[in-house]
Amino acid sequence: MFLLPKIKNCPCCNKLNLIVVNGIVCGNKFCSMADWMLKKIFNCTKCRVELGLFIHNTNKEEKIIWMAIFKCEDDHYAQLNNLHKMKEKNRNNQKKYNKTLDEINALYNKVRAEQTKIKIKVKIQNQKMNLGQVY
Repeated sequence: MFLLPKIKNCPCCNKLNLIVVNGIVCGNKFCSMADWMLKKIFNCTKCRVELGLFIHNTNKEEKIIWMAIFKCEDDHYAQLNNLHKMKEKNRNNQKKYNKTLDEINALYNKVRAEQTKIKIKVKIQNQKMNLGQVY
């Protein structure tokens, strides 16, 4: 059986990547993507970041996700869900509601900081690779 490659953009550098997907399904270890199937893990041809091709179980929608960035968010998924439930429960009590909102914002800020560190690290690595090619 001949499979046509899929053409997808890298979320890091917008480079087009050709992906040949076979029938093997990788194990999806992400809590927040429970309805999605991880079809392929591959590296971008330009920036060398690890990417994952996810396909939704019911509507067959496809997504390309930067694995390291998404792992930062997924590590705090359970804690964020608990805080959002607590926020809805404490809607009437203004003091607890505001405290919960502050905790949610602090956690989101922590996730954004981790993601920014990863993006900066990748940019520095790519600049070093480009400088090595020039000289």
